[in-house]
Amino acid sequence: MLTKLLLLLVYFFLIFLTTRFLELTASWFEAGCIASQLFDPLSLSVRKLKAILDQRGVSYNGVVEKSELADLVEVSGAVTDPESALTAQGSNDNEQNSDEFTFKGASHFFEEVEDTKAGSWLVEVIPENHIPLLRRKQWSSLKRKMRLFGIRTGSFKCEEDPWLCRKYKWNRPSLVLSMPKGNQPKGNVILQTYQAKPNVNSVLLWINSELSSKVIELDSTNTLNKILQSDRDPNYIYVVYHSTLTEPPMFLSSLSIKFTGRVKFVYCRSHLKHRKEDINFDGFKVPSLFVITPERRVLFGLKKGEIYDYSSLELYLRTLHPEVNDLFLAALVITNLCCMLESFLIHGGILRRTFRLLCMLTFYNTSLIMLCLPMVWLFQLPFLQPVLDFTLKCCRCIMSGDIASLLRHDLMFWMNYDYFVLIGYFVFGFTLGYIRNKYKCYFGVGDDDLEDPNADWLTQDLNYFSRILQSLSHWQPQIHHTTSGFEDGFEMLVRRLAVPDLWLHPIIPTDYIKQLPTWNFCCKDGCLQSNPEHPELNATADCLPCSVGRPSWMIPCGECVICLDEFKPGCTLLGLPCGHSFHQHCIEVWLAGDNTAPHHCCPNCRWPAYRAKSHVH
Repeated sequence: MLTKLLLLLVYFFLIFLTTRFLELTASWFEAGCIASQLFDPLSLSVRKLKAILDQRGVSYNGVVEKSELADLVEVSGAVTDPESALTAQGSNDNEQNSDEFTFKGASHFFEEVEDTKAGSWLVEVIPENHIPLLRRKQWSSLKRKMRLFGIRTGSFKCEEDPWLCRKYKWNRPSLVLSMPKGNQPKGNVILQTYQAKPNVNSVLLWINSELSSKVIELDSTNTLNKILQSDRDPNYIYVVYHSTLTEPPMFLSSLSIKFTGRVKFVYCRSHLKHRKEDINFDGFKVPSLFVITPERRVLFGLKKGEIYDYSSLELYLRTLHPEVNDLFLAALVITNLCCMLESFLIHGGILRRTFRLLCMLTFYNTSLIMLCLPMVWLFQLPFLQPVLDFTLKCCRCIMSGDIASLLRHDLMFWMNYDYFVLIGYFVFGFTLGYIRNKYKCYFGVGDDDLEDPNADWLTQDLNYFSRILQSLSHWQPQIHHTTSGFEDGFEMLVRRLAVPDLWLHPIIPTDYIKQLPTWNFCCKDGCLQSNPEHPELNATADCLPCSVGRPSWMIPCGECVICLDEFKPGCTLLGLPCGHSFHQHCIEVWLAGDNTAPHHCCPNCRWPAYRAKSHVH
């Protein structure tokens, strides 16, 4: 698995180099790969200005002139990437015809809405014998706007479950907004109802006013400094937004719901009489957005990929203070990608590759879950809190740097072109498979169980699965019918986990010795073939009937290399998977004499005695 992880890092590095090459060839690349390029709002088109305002959640209702739109953009924040707003708007337009999410009943509603502690839902409630509050076109437009701020949408018809409508007194067509109650990250959920004017702009203003209740609004930076000095949390994070807008933009309000209990959001409204005071806040002018941690104050928007919108700031905060679920999802994705590389590196056809992939996905995903559960419990212990604080401090220092911002920019860029990333991953996997077959590279995959590479894929698959079925059909499985080293290692792990005192048992169990083939050395056929250098022994020995237990794939041999004595007629021999045979007593003492790995190998060729070998020469 470590080799697959290194190969996956190589693929990520190739993506990083590809992004740098695309930037070098882009026409807008002028200010370097670290700093962001600032744009004058007046130089942008009206369509781009409206897209930027929609992306930030700033209302421009009643504004017609381009200069007024440019002023709104300017007071809401610097413009570093106007094309991203059009890209986000285009992606939402492509999803406008997606299926409507409809709740099936009260239990479904509670499962999706009330059990979602971090986040918001906007639900369209339609009572019986009523029409929706908004028309279909208005509702589609509202859903596209909500998608920009991470707010999920759905519809609930009271005819599906009238009890829920009676409980919350939804007697009229309305919109319901869910949000966590209080400042706890996993607190209860409260429902706010809107039954006023059926207008999209009015609904947006109502949603923003409800979400902004989590934002701390201040009129002076002096009050902010007092709050920072009185905060006793060693891992506090403040997002401070300075602007002359009358209320916080929706991207800031929705993020305050997303990061409830982890990040505190502050909105400092600047007035003309306080303009000079706000300019002196860390020497930056209004508007500005600061991310304040115990280590430093970072001005958001100067580095590449830092945009005044929901997705950019949300990714920044998730990397700055990751949640346990974020770390688990990242580990899960990396584990599955590493397992998928195995299917490109092994030999065989489609069936065999699929079978090995399913085995690895099952094993490693189960192992990951079993590893994460005790780790989560362990870090909840009070005496490990300093370790957790130090880890979060290192994470904040690393993720607020230039390299981290560059990686976040690349991640957001390739998320818009995920199909190219997927195609590139398959091309990378096929290339690794070609290199392994061409130059016999190891890549962390053994060759002991490989079929003839010249055979067609169907023959390889049939041989592979026939060996598995034949090995499962015998109570005493034959050595040359066992599966690959991966299945042997998996079976060994299952055996060790099946006993409570597993650490008191040997690392390599000795049960396999009983399954090794044994036979009696005889003077008929067997001794003539096995001891051609001493024919006089065959002539003087008493003839004994040959045992049928001697496998045909055993290598002819006349003496035991352990005791250096020649085989005598009638003695019991024991064969190993590599084809070498020895006195039964000698090899059993050799294999069971020590708990180290070398003593479980053939004395001749060092092949493991517990592992199958398909081809014996």
